[in-house]
Amino acid sequence: TNAFKIVSSQKEVVVAGACQSLFEGAMYTFVFMWTVAMEKAAAVSGMETPHGYIFAIFMVSCMIGSCTYKTLSGSVSPTQMLSMVITAAAFGLMPAAVGTEAFGITALLLGFCLFEAAVGCYWPLIGEIRSGVIPEECRSTIMNFFRVPLNLIVVIVLYNIGDLTDVFVFRFCIVLLGASAFLSTMLVIPVSAHEHDS
Repeated sequence: TNAFKIVSSQKEVVVAGACQSLFEGAMYTFVFMWTVAMEKAAAVSGMETPHGYIFAIFMVSCMIGSCTYKTLSGSVSPTQMLSMVITAAAFGLMPAAVGTEAFGITALLLGFCLFEAAVGCYWPLIGEIRSGVIPEECRSTIMNFFRVPLNLIVVIVLYNIGDLTDVFVFRFCIVLLGASAFLSTMLVIPVSAHEHDS
């Protein structure tokens, strides 16, 4: 098909898709793991876990990230911003990757808020990058190709979750984000496509 030809012949499509699969693999893994980490940190501090408040804080953080994208989009290139967003997300998971005993619940929550802010910035940003890299007529088909490795990452983690510590899982997420950040430095948006969308 035309979509397969584009994927096999255009490097920037593969790089963009791989960046998305790795970042979202870490993101969806985080969705399943943040409650475990917060509950352990709260137990160490001798307090209950206010799941509702924490989720509300995450949503506000996500909104702040989205507003940050609007603020920076005119002055920072999409590829540079993508590298910064992925790096920020990795830093946000650092306290969880080190362990709740080392930093405590406050640092853990702040780190998760930074991760959620990065996610809020990521969504409109990756949409802009996709529109500049992937032809519109086969965009949905091509992105479905890259949902296969994304789903594979999440399924493998969840299948083995009983044998893995939460610290290991967060470290694995950071590895995924590191690989995604590295690929983002190789991403080039064709000038003609970027000008067409702008």
